Amino acid sequence: MSTGRFAVELLTEARDWESEGPRRAGVSSFGMSGTNAHVIIEQAPQTPEASETPQDGAESSAAPSGAAAGVYALPLSGHTAEALAAQAGRLLGVPEGHLGDLAFSAATTRAVLDHRAVVVAGDRTALTAGLEALAQGRSAAGVVRGVAETDRRVALLFSGQGSQRLGMGRELYDAYPVYADAFDAVCARLELPVREVVFGEDAELLDRTECTQAALFAVEVALYRLVESWGVRPDFLAGHSVGGDRRRACGGGAVAGGRVRAGGRAWLKLMGALPEGGAMVAVEASEEDVRPLLTGGVDIAAVNGPKAVVLSGDEQAVLKLAGRWKHKRLRVSHAFHSHLMDPMLDEFRGVARSLSYERATVPVAGQPTEVDAEYWVRHVRDTVRFHDSVDWLRAAGATTFLEIGPDGTLSALVGDGVPLLRRDRPETDSALTALAHLHVQGAAVDWAALFAGTGARRVELPTYAFQRKHYWPQSFTALSGGTAADAVESAFWEAIDRGDAEELAATLDLEAEELASLVPALSSWRRKRHEESVLDAWRYRITWKPQADVPAPVISGRWAVVAQPGSQERAEEIAGLLARYGAEPVVTTPDALALSLAVRDPAHQAAGTNRPGGPGLTGVLALTTDAATLTAVVRETTAPLWIVTCSPSPSAGPTRSGTRTRVPCGGSAGSWPWNTPSAGAASWTCPRSWTPARVPASPVS
Repeated sequence: MSTGRFAVELLTEARDWESEGPRRAGVSSFGMSGTNAHVIIEQAPQTPEASETPQDGAESSAAPSGAAAGVYALPLSGHTAEALAAQAGRLLGVPEGHLGDLAFSAATTRAVLDHRAVVVAGDRTALTAGLEALAQGRSAAGVVRGVAETDRRVALLFSGQGSQRLGMGRELYDAYPVYADAFDAVCARLELPVREVVFGEDAELLDRTECTQAALFAVEVALYRLVESWGVRPDFLAGHSVGGDRRRACGGGAVAGGRVRAGGRAWLKLMGALPEGGAMVAVEASEEDVRPLLTGGVDIAAVNGPKAVVLSGDEQAVLKLAGRWKHKRLRVSHAFHSHLMDPMLDEFRGVARSLSYERATVPVAGQPTEVDAEYWVRHVRDTVRFHDSVDWLRAAGATTFLEIGPDGTLSALVGDGVPLLRRDRPETDSALTALAHLHVQGAAVDWAALFAGTGARRVELPTYAFQRKHYWPQSFTALSGGTAADAVESAFWEAIDRGDAEELAATLDLEAEELASLVPALSSWRRKRHEESVLDAWRYRITWKPQADVPAPVISGRWAVVAQPGSQERAEEIAGLLARYGAEPVVTTPDALALSLAVRDPAHQAAGTNRPGGPGLTGVLALTTDAATLTAVVRETTAPLWIVTCSPSPSAGPTRSGTRTRVPCGGSAGSWPWNTPSAGAASWTCPRSWTPARVPASPVS
């Protein structure tokens, strides 16, 4: 093969591999059965956050991911559940080292396969417990597993008022600079001391509407920026009540320019000016059950599910009606989405009209493509139909629901939602567990970004736990145990292998001197045969076996057999074979008139027409290599032409009985036959190199 124009040369000796870009190598494997495999391997890119693998015993400089927390997420995967379990078992054997280095290496230097798991742990003991559970197929705390699905679409759900709690987000603020920067940026735009309220100890102050909504806005925007930095990209957004404000700030139709600050201040001022009073109560009932019983002082504030409705309005009226069902009062200072909001609507409408709005960059459940001031007025007053929003999200293709808020309220309403934070769990642990759930379900996660700035380094990890299986049948081995003769023979050859001439002499009743030269020769011969046997067992073999019960061929249609002078007997013989397998043969000669009559369709022949190659003619079998005859056949018919030639060699090819014989055939062995599958296509072909059909000396039976 000429390689000059490809700038390729054969490697004749070992030398340094110099490359301006990434190194690439091609590997090919060719099987005798025709199964070939080819792969091109490219050098892996260097990971910016990773340094060179430390030497044995070297200490890692990795700091905890989010220094105050020291909790890590270690992802692993496999093609099957068995491979995933085996991979976890292999990781158990990794030597002690910094947990951050191990988690970073597992997250960034291994392929991501369908069967996935993530172990969230803060120390080596917790990691070992999680890996052992995975290896044994058990569930355990801190272990998330699943099978990834293609085309996962993520919806972010922003919590509403009632989910607030003191200290929400404080651990994330200390652990992740991305969260802290976003939280501080929102706080700087608001007049209220939001940071002090959220991180303070006055729960009543936090529950005041103006403080609650400002605090939730700051926390949820910061949570969104945090998961965004981890590579989570939402396909849809949805919010519950005032959660719509956060969804708007995170891509759901943002307020333009510097008017964000003015609008936010005006909104909080209006809410703070409303007289406190009223009540909101969640009841376990359907909208159909509740609506006929509504009085003038009670409104339906939200429909969260088939059996989840929130009542809002005058306190006594709401509590009286809620007493009909199982219920829970919400911690709010105002009765939102009720008639008690009416006094502020006109002034709020004026504020909303002073703002301009941008088109949403991410689809929002329940929100039109473009919004205006009236939309936000209705948003404050009308019923929140969160259940309808969830149905819309599922119909639009959402498959993964991540709740952005301080607790899992909306996740419970959705049923299969994943809360980013939970009030009863450490926040870093909860956030990483939520990220793990997204990853195992198939959502995209940027694990390298999670370790950015931590100083984590790459370390050696075990290779993939391949689940190996044999694809080729194994030869049967002899049954264990043997006869007495086998034992005697075995003892004889063992003596030869030991070179024990005296034992052999005693066994054979010979002198040891007589065997002195024979024993080494026999030992060498036996050793050589054993090595050849081992090598033969490694070799790939192809064995041809006759196939039994082959169905007889079926030939249909009308065939013309053109016989060369002197081969009439052979033509009749072949015609008989065609007839035996279902064809209607007609034997003719190269004579132009006879050929014309034979190849014409019988119906046209009877009508006296001269239309050649009618629909009744299936093919022409020519026992000749005469060019003029073959040309005449091509002119007379469009049916496929098959040429039967004879090999000039003494062997004419295998017959069914396996014999070979010389076949007499019209025409010179050195002549040049036509290869004409159909009219209009012809080529000269030498019979020495190509024989379309070989005819045995006697009919094939």
